[in-house]
This record gives sequence, structure tokens and C-alpha cells, in this order.
Amino acid sequence: MNKYIIGVYFRSKEQVESIKNDPEQLILDNLKNAYPRAKTATSVWEDLKEDTGFVPSTIYKGIENLERRHFVRKLSRHQKRDAALREDREPDNRPQFYISEQADNTMHLLSTHTDPNKRLPEYWLAPGYVEYNEEFSKEWNDLLSNRSIEDLLHTISKQVLQFLRFILESNEIRKIGSSAGRSSMHCMNCGVDHETRNFLRAISLKILDHIEISPDYIRFLRDNNILNNLGYEIYEEASKYNTQLLKSSSSKETAAKEKKVLSSIVLRIVAVGEGMRADTTGFLALSSDGSYIIGEIDNSLKSKDMKEDTLVEYTGSSQIFSGSTTIEVVKDSMSILHEDDGSIPTRAAIPITSISSIKGDTEYYRVSAEVVRKKEMNYPSREYGNIVIKDSTGEIEYATGAGDTYRKLKVGDRIDLIGICHLVDNGFFFHGPRSIETIRLIE
Repeated sequence: MNKYIIGVYFRSKEQVESIKNDPEQLILDNLKNAYPRAKTATSVWEDLKEDTGFVPSTIYKGIENLERRHFVRKLSRHQKRDAALREDREPDNRPQFYISEQADNTMHLLSTHTDPNKRLPEYWLAPGYVEYNEEFSKEWNDLLSNRSIEDLLHTISKQVLQFLRFILESNEIRKIGSSAGRSSMHCMNCGVDHETRNFLRAISLKILDHIEISPDYIRFLRDNNILNNLGYEIYEEASKYNTQLLKSSSSKETAAKEKKVLSSIVLRIVAVGEGMRADTTGFLALSSDGSYIIGEIDNSLKSKDMKEDTLVEYTGSSQIFSGSTTIEVVKDSMSILHEDDGSIPTRAAIPITSISSIKGDTEYYRVSAEVVRKKEMNYPSREYGNIVIKDSTGEIEYATGAGDTYRKLKVGDRIDLIGICHLVDNGFFFHGPRSIETIRLIE
């Protein structure tokens, strides 16, 4: 059985105790791997004896313990007969066939049924399902008595079901949830296809994860004072990083189209600073066509002559990452050029763009402006924040990136910024690589 959610949820200390030993863990794994087929204790022992040295009594005792804690289920006589028909074999007269059993919250609800004839055993919860505090559950049920809340949940349910239906019909995603719709995967004990149910639960949780890391949700947390400035900064950074991961995890075919070899391209380095790792240097460079490129180079490969306004020749590949062209310098892929024909402007010669002309895209610009406000953010062990800058055409908020920069800047300072860009998803303006210092004071 495929696993989509890692780990196991335990409702009690007793459940933890029941599978903390090797025999129980190995037995349970063996039965889960056999799902939806049930197995005898003897067949489990035959699978495990060579690697573990277990004697049959160890397996029998372990299964007895797992059954007592509702991790596995012994099949009834008619279930054994149905299993034999399903697997096209003669019925086995051995009395004990066991199957790994997992419950969702729907089945778990029936374990509390007041009618003993309809009450289900208290099976262990499948991955992705949890038990809720009794008082919280009561308050939730009371909340559902509100007709407006009930109608809203009904609308949400319809949308989620439409999404799940699309997922089950998607050929690509069914390569992961491959058992969907196969009657042979139905559990002989409870009639549920555990694997596909767990798959759909994983998809539902992923939907929640997607909502919780969205800019709208993070702003909701901030506006309701669930996040302070530090929390908002952290969550916002996580949201941006998630966007990068989503864009970079596109298909190999798409990635291959985005990746191209740059044949001896000449670049002008316009800013240098710390890299993404402690042993690297990051830089912002300008190409002859006026586009900016973000680069990273191992410090062991970095020349002492590599500084602002240096001309370099780079031969290698580039990658479109989160809308920006990026390169990673490897050995012998970049060299310093000592002859300068002036075709690529120095930093001082790059045209200045007015704030009102900055577009909502990932293009980089040079801006000259005045600091009109500082917006401090709480951050561990350093002063940190954004600045609001203004020119004659308008004003924008800008993330300074480095704490030292924010501390040194004062309201009224005139500054020159290179590599500023607009991130549309949150409306803030950032320079490309945040660790690269691109701000200069204008005397």
C-alpha cells in the first residue's frame, strides 16, 4: 500500500506502548504491505524469520497485542471465504487471518455509537486523521447550528469535492494514487479502499497547506493580530519561498526549455555581497541587452578583482528561477576581462527609473529617492525593517534586506538603489538577492 503521509497518530500512551517494540512494528508493516490481502500469523512469521530470527510464539504474541489495541483485525469465517474467492484459491482452514485496519474520523465516530449493534471497534486512526478535544468538538457542533455557517461549509464542500473529483480523473496524479477505483483494493473488514482514502486525505491536507501559506491567509493572520511583526516577516518569507519551490518544481520538459547555455556572455557586475550559503558570494550583474542576472560563486573560485563595475565573461547555463535569470559559477566558467569597450554601462551610468514607471513584474531597476519613513520590524538580535522611499513621481515600500543597512539609514537620506524589483503577490518592492547590498547614500 502506497504511503502519502509520513508517521502515525497515537490517541493514547497505551497505543504507543503497543508498537514500540520491534516485533509489533515489523508485524504491522508486514500486514500493511500485504493490504488488501489478509495473512495468517504463520505466513507473517515465514516472511520475518530469516531476517529477525523470531520464533512463531513471538509473532503470535505480537499479533495478539496488536489486535487487542485494534491495529489489526481477525477476519470472520465468511470474510475468509470471500478472501479465498477474491484471490482465486481454495479456502484455508487455518482459523486466523489478519488484516491491517485503519479508521478515518467517520469510522471513529461509530466507535462511540450508543447502539452496540452499530458500534465499531476503536481502530487506530489512519495517517492524517486526529482526535479532537471533547469541548472543542462540542463547540464546533454548536457552531454548525448557525445556518449561515452551515451554508458556507456546504459551498466549501462542493468546491473541495469538485477539486477531488478532478484529481481522481487526472492521469498524472493517478500515477501516485494508482489504486483509485479498483474494487480489489477494498478492505475485507470495513469495505474501504484504505490507500485511496489516505490519498484523498493527503490531497485535502495539501489544500489546507496551500491556503495557510498564501499571502491572503498570512495577511488575515496579521490583521487579526495572530502574527506580530516578526511572525509576519517569517510567514511572508515562507510564502515567497514556497512560490519559488512551486515554480522550480515544474516538469523536466519545462525546466529544460527554461535552461539554456549562455555562450561566452559578457556581464558587468553592479553589486556584490553575501551568497545564499556562508561559503559563497552573491552578485548582481548587467548584460549587454540591459537585463539583470543574479549570480552565485564559491568563495574558493572568487577572484580578488571581482568587485563592482568589473567586467566578466561567463560560459555556462542559466536558469529562470522565480522570474529571474540566475547563474551558478563553477570552476573555469567565469573569467575577469581587463579590456572594457564601454558597451555595458557602469553602475553610475545605468539610467535612473522614476518610481511611477516601475512595472508590476520581476524586472530590475535603478532608482534615486529619499527615505521618508522607516518601518521597524521585530527580529532576533538585530534591528531590521523596511523603508518607504519617495521621488517626485511617487513612493514605494522597500525591504532593505540587511539589518546594518536599515540601522544606518535615516529619514531624509538620499539613496541610490540598483536592482529594485516589484513582487506582485505582496506589493512590496525588493532588490533581487536580498543579501547583496545595493543601496548607496547620495552625498
